[in-house]
Amino acid sequence: MTGEVQSTLENACGVTASTGGTTHWNRFWLVGDSVPLAWRHKLKGALDPRHPTRHSIWTPVWDAMQHAFFVHKGRRLNSTAFWVINAVESPTIKPSPSARVWDRLSALSKRQEDIRIKLSASQPLIVITLGQFAFEFIRRAAGMPAERVDHWSKSRLAFEFHKATAETKEPMRTPLIVPLLHATISRGQFLDAHRAYTCNEEGNYFEMAGTRIAAVIIRLPHLPDIWMAPPLE
Repeated sequence: MTGEVQSTLENACGVTASTGGTTHWNRFWLVGDSVPLAWRHKLKGALDPRHPTRHSIWTPVWDAMQHAFFVHKGRRLNSTAFWVINAVESPTIKPSPSARVWDRLSALSKRQEDIRIKLSASQPLIVITLGQFAFEFIRRAAGMPAERVDHWSKSRLAFEFHKATAETKEPMRTPLIVPLLHATISRGQFLDAHRAYTCNEEGNYFEMAGTRIAAVIIRLPHLPDIWMAPPLE
């Protein structure tokens, strides 16, 4: 990697590119909602693993993915293959769920343009979003037609999820935006959420989602740098 290219990547995506060969931090993105307001000065980075929310909305999906990878490939995915961010840092700049026009919200528009540039520079293969707002935010950053955040009911997110993760012979359009759930899977509507995604009264959203996402990654062309290497003898 030339110094010029490395500098461009670092400036575009706000991370340090590896100097030891092909970088893989940009293969996949995981996009959360925002930093919990009450903990914004205590948490480090998006989806800080010390905060319980990460483990109620993402860790069970990740575990199911890793199980599928081990069964089908005998390997585990390196967590550094994911760049983890929030759609916005502060929930105070999020729009009303019923607002279709965001242009009047200057801080949000600036953040959206920043992510649009990062998408173009990084060209991730898959972007996994957590919740209604993160999904709509990434859709807009990717140039897709605007919808209201509250348009994305559980059933509509489930439809988009199954459409994105369906096995097809057509070339995969990138970035492939894969919507997962946020708070609804960990609160009072959790059974409805399981049902919406699995179409089964006793379905397990976490297992189904992780298995389908893993299948998409397994079908990708050879990407040797995304897997955890065994220890040297």
